[in-house]
Amino acid sequence: MEPTVPTSRISSLDGWRGLAVILVLWGHFFPADHINLGTFGVELFFVLSGRLMAQILFLNEFPLPKFFFRRATRILPALIGFVGIYWFASSFLGEPYSLSPLWAIAAVTFTFNYLVLFTQSTGWFDHIWSLCVEEHAYFLLGGLVILFGRSVRMAIWVIGSLSLLMMLNGVVSSALLNQSYEMVYHRSDVHIASIFISVAVFLTLRNQMSAAWLNRLALPLFLAAVVSGVLLSVSSIDYAVTYTAGTTCLAVAVALVDVASKPIATAFSNPVLTRFGLWSYSIYLWQQPFYKLDEMFPGYTVCLLLAAILCGIGSYYLIEKPSRRWLNAIWPAIETRLSQRSSKVAEGSLPPRSGKTEE
Repeated sequence: MEPTVPTSRISSLDGWRGLAVILVLWGHFFPADHINLGTFGVELFFVLSGRLMAQILFLNEFPLPKFFFRRATRILPALIGFVGIYWFASSFLGEPYSLSPLWAIAAVTFTFNYLVLFTQSTGWFDHIWSLCVEEHAYFLLGGLVILFGRSVRMAIWVIGSLSLLMMLNGVVSSALLNQSYEMVYHRSDVHIASIFISVAVFLTLRNQMSAAWLNRLALPLFLAAVVSGVLLSVSSIDYAVTYTAGTTCLAVAVALVDVASKPIATAFSNPVLTRFGLWSYSIYLWQQPFYKLDEMFPGYTVCLLLAAILCGIGSYYLIEKPSRRWLNAIWPAIETRLSQRSSKVAEGSLPPRSGKTEE
């Protein structure tokens, strides 16, 4: 059976992304007693990322140069803007707001989540760990495409197996070696599992979407996955369970959110969630310093939350959106140059430059 290949933007996925960033804000500024909504929201981001990468790389078969270019234009401009603006402002504010150049470099090179394993955490940039995990997952997925091709069946087995090994790595590190939460679950070699299991689950389910049994069970399966994913993420559950069984449930839910039923797809497509989904990346970047300020100066929570949202929206319209539009507009010219070079290499008229790619 051929997998279903969505060809247009799915608004319910924007709503899922919007819900994720709202939960991060809620968990940071108004923490709940029985569940860490901040980490739960990040997990929603991870499983959504896995579903989208599965669709882009294995169903829509994006060329790898275009895939990496789009990922770079999606992530880097707003991140560099955030790091640069914070670094500039903190240089005037001094301690405890100042930032070492090492931290800034680690943030924009996506090495932050391993740097913090060996040095004192900065606090102001702690959320960058999740961006590191995502970027490392993108590079690893690209490598797997080069090694194993675009076969959906092969991807399910290889990526699914890797996700289980990474989950086992987390269980051993936390349950047997008694390492701290940050020491274990901020590492890419553990937490990429959340993205990879979502890739495997999405490809497995979508490869069966034409089967009558799955169409009948899509709604109850989605509801059961959501409820189970939430229950397995409460504070009383060990993280080793949350990030194995709980994450797998969330992966099932995001794989079915747009097909489970029309009311569910409509609920996730409502304008508030989709608008927050549009702003989500920039808001996620900017919420961290205001969240840390809220810890330092309690009593100004609502003002700081609004400031975080407004800075995120400003970042989206002033940095993220225009830079992405400009950079993506020059991609056809870059693609043409790459194509011409590949043709010359294939014809033998131009020797390939080992280890280098055309900028």
